[in-house]
Amino acid sequence: MDGVIEPPSNSKTIKISPSTSTDSSTTTPVITTPPQSTATVTTVATPTTATTTTNTTTTTPPPSTIVKGKIKKTKKPIKKPTIVKRPTTPIDYKQWHTEWPIHVYSHPINGRYLVATKDLEEQTVILRDLPYTWAVDHASCDSVCQHCFLEVPLNQQVLPTDFYMCEGCQRVGYCSASCKCIDYSQHRFECQIFKELDTEEYSPFLMSEIKLLVRTLSRKWLEDSITQTAGIDINDETIKKQNTYNQYKNPQSLIPQDNGLRYNDYAELVSNVENYNESLKESLSYWICKYVVKLSAKIGKIEDEFDLLNILLRNRCNAFYIQGRPRDGSPGESRGCGVYVRNSFFNHSCDPNVNYWVVNNTLEVECTLLKNVKEGDELTISYIDTTSPLNKRREKLLEGYLFNCLCTKCVADESLPLDQTGIKESDDDDNDGKEKMDEDDDEDDDINNKNDKKSKYKSDGNSGEENSDDSN
Repeated sequence: MDGVIEPPSNSKTIKISPSTSTDSSTTTPVITTPPQSTATVTTVATPTTATTTTNTTTTTPPPSTIVKGKIKKTKKPIKKPTIVKRPTTPIDYKQWHTEWPIHVYSHPINGRYLVATKDLEEQTVILRDLPYTWAVDHASCDSVCQHCFLEVPLNQQVLPTDFYMCEGCQRVGYCSASCKCIDYSQHRFECQIFKELDTEEYSPFLMSEIKLLVRTLSRKWLEDSITQTAGIDINDETIKKQNTYNQYKNPQSLIPQDNGLRYNDYAELVSNVENYNESLKESLSYWICKYVVKLSAKIGKIEDEFDLLNILLRNRCNAFYIQGRPRDGSPGESRGCGVYVRNSFFNHSCDPNVNYWVVNNTLEVECTLLKNVKEGDELTISYIDTTSPLNKRREKLLEGYLFNCLCTKCVADESLPLDQTGIKESDDDDNDGKEKMDEDDDEDDDINNKNDKKSKYKSDGNSGEENSDDSN
């Protein structure tokens, strides 16, 4: 999704999420929805070649204290607030995919990936998933339901009951009282942050990025609240071994769109924090993470700046576009994005064998086969528009996902004449590209004018390595 912080001129740039851009040259292809569905989901980003690293070395930060929501440095160390620790046991992936004909494997370089456990025919459903975290783009928050993504255009909002904006923050809306009620258990946390956000200071693109971050935090805070209310000791070994994956779509859950996974499961997805350039990370930390840490402290939630940076980058690496659902059943446009933990295990191929469909006007997606596969075949999706020429595909994947694609289609295309690989571009293509770059520059003028410490929400994702697949 079109970016929002500008790096130095010698840096590479990549597109990030969330965004409202619908330019076919810069967004991933729209996944066609079956006749019975009215929404579609397209891939924004998926895990890349780098693996997540855990900060195992404890360093003592500068002593600080919180005074009326502000961080105030002191000369003497003080006791920091106790942060509730969550179980850190590895995810038993056998629990959530036993009903599907797939298996999760791990590669030392390419990370986790999915394979078929038996011969399967085209159109076979191999997986369903709900988002762990999601958010409507800020530009659409007054017309797209936060809970179900139903679109209610402003010209159709005649009565107060046609669309329900949150009275507390005015940053989130709902298509019905029912959706508002269901989402309240989670929104009550983020609402306290949203109403403090300075919409004049941040562009709609940055606001969307911040809202997805805060939405992720609110999910974590809701899980903690449920655990504490139930009086559960999360350090208890029995609780650590509890199988939460049978709770997928549990109708009694207090968690909206509950996919049965918890924050630990989400946190195991890669963020590639070590592979992004330092200027981008400094910008994110300075303009977003510090800001959200400060706002969180005002409501008694103690968060770590580096943890928030990981969440920001993790959402970028693993998010999928979510399209709105027009009431008339027509195709919708991108209205936000979400992180589907299970779906993030699919690696990329320019000749994929898996596609996504939205299930019956919900946020749930199901993965179906585009072709027959054999037992042991890897199951792949496409992260980009595969109709683009070779050099464009590789450029987009390298800049946006940190790997050089060596799939069968890319290798085969290497033998094509130069003009068919895209190396020789027509004047029209050059002009189109220049116009799009100019549009991006205009969109981010408000960011560039802040000060030199802020770079565009596009990053140099150089990892120093080129791999044919991504890491999950």
